[in-house]
Amino acid sequence: TQTVIEEEILWLFDSPPQYEHEGRRAPKIRENVSAVVANQTSFSALCNTGELWTWGDERFPHCLGRNVNDKSPARIPAKPEYFNQLPTGPIKKVSSGGYVTGALTVGHDLYVWGIHPVLDLRGDPSPVDLDGADFEDFAIGNDHVLALTTDGKLFVVGLGSNGQLGRKVDRLDDWNEVCLTLGEGQRITEVHAGYKSSFIIVE
Repeated sequence: TQTVIEEEILWLFDSPPQYEHEGRRAPKIRENVSAVVANQTSFSALCNTGELWTWGDERFPHCLGRNVNDKSPARIPAKPEYFNQLPTGPIKKVSSGGYVTGALTVGHDLYVWGIHPVLDLRGDPSPVDLDGADFEDFAIGNDHVLALTTDGKLFVVGLGSNGQLGRKVDRLDDWNEVCLTLGEGQRITEVHAGYKSSFIIVE
């Protein structure tokens, strides 16, 4: 599947622009699309309104964060029902890697879903709870996840044989804080993840 954002409208290129599924015209994502992320089996599109659409491989329904059935097949974009009414507002960021996707709300809550060798995930999005911390940013790599709290603390979990966890370990089964030596007055403002790498921005 190929995707492109043109005038903030998402177009899919693995089928005609207007195709039908069982006699019903497939929905188009005509809200203003601000971001599209992909992992091994699924795509997620975030709109400026905070709405999220997911679609992908029907063999991996857990990676879509929504129910997959005849009326809502995996290959057609649809909104995960879980995010219809979030307690801390709409979604402001999505990240995806491996078989996992995550979403961060404007109220600093973090949700993840999919299939992961360490995290205990289900098909429905699961909130991340680190002693009630609020989250400022997050990023998902192939098998690791980074989470930045609003008070500047960096937490990591997952596989780390390539050093992507910032610790000399091959695996972390629980969230662990990574304490970095920063300059006076500096703090972490953003986190990013590659396939088996991690990046932070400090200001």
